[in-house]
Amino acid sequence: MTHSETSNERFPLDNAALEQWLSEVLEPQPNTVRQPLDAQAQAVIALVDRVRDVLVPIQPSPAFVHALGQSLLHAAGQDRPSLRQRYRGWIWIGLAAAGSLVSLVGLMAYLLRHRQRSTSHHLPMTMRS
Repeated sequence: MTHSETSNERFPLDNAALEQWLSEVLEPQPNTVRQPLDAQAQAVIALVDRVRDVLVPIQPSPAFVHALGQSLLHAAGQDRPSLRQRYRGWIWIGLAAAGSLVSLVGLMAYLLRHRQRSTSHHLPMTMRS
């Protein structure tokens, strides 16, 4: 999409299209013939110039940079829960499931043994071992 193609059309621009249009208007390639700017492009260039005049970049003080770094490190270490804390609920669920399984196996063993004993009581004495 070139500047001349968009000058007569009105449609919403996504971020990529806007960046491409701005790069064509604000930073033309050296070997290309620059198209005459329309009113919209001139307004954008004037706005960019005013913003550049008002928003002068500053270098933060070393104390601020250090304090910000320490604050970010502290916040990063504080918000991250330990592995045990993150999986505490799942650990309890796993332990409860294992306990239930052990109980179920114990109950099945008891019932199986009870059934074997009750069947062996009903057998004639010659068939018992």
